Amino acid sequence: MLDLRVKQAETALAEGRLEEACEILRQAEVRATKWGQDLIGDVVEALVARGREHLAAGRLPQAQGDADRAAAMGGNMTHVAQLRAAVAHAVESTQRRERRAAQLLAAAKQQIDHGRLSVGQRWLAGVSTTESRVAMLMRDVDVKKSTLETSLAAAIAANDRDDLAVAVRETISARDAGGADERVDEICAKVSEKMKTRLSAFVDSGRLDLAESMTQQLAMLCGETGDVQQFR
Repeated sequence: MLDLRVKQAETALAEGRLEEACEILRQAEVRATKWGQDLIGDVVEALVARGREHLAAGRLPQAQGDADRAAAMGGNMTHVAQLRAAVAHAVESTQRRERRAAQLLAAAKQQIDHGRLSVGQRWLAGVSTTESRVAMLMRDVDVKKSTLETSLAAAIAANDRDDLAVAVRETISARDAGGADERVDEICAKVSEKMKTRLSAFVDSGRLDLAESMTQQLAMLCGETGDVQQFR
């Protein structure tokens, strides 16, 4: 029976089924034999070799598993200790990269949320393209840029034809998409100046219903500024 177990371990080793070989060789009666001891050395060598292959391919969990199995079977031999140290270094480096990527993603998202699309895009460029959240944020930037350009063009056109209601709506849409773009500030200033001129005319002519409606629009565009309070 003991000879059969040793033979099974030899076959498992030969066929690359190292986990199975380890299970057999953990049995005390097998380890106690000379054949068992010889096989343990061979299995440790095979685990270290496979662990190095996993490490080179970036398969860190598998490399860690082989290193741990090799240490459990053969103790902290030099080549086993070297493999474990190399895996630990790779894991630490990976964790550092992941933390850095998370920081860059958070910074990029903050910039994008505040309308600084180009800045956010530059932050995203520093993150690995394998990170799925990068693709999502890139799509978000593309959508916001498209909305910004479309809304800006519509706001400028509406302002030129004195359609202030549309100009306000489109300016707000552009600001929501890319509020840090200086063109948004420019069109916002132009639209608000026209609105204040028209508001003054409404008030002077006693058209208070129109003045009230436009004051609400001005507040939506500019916030509760001193001018808005004065018109109220």
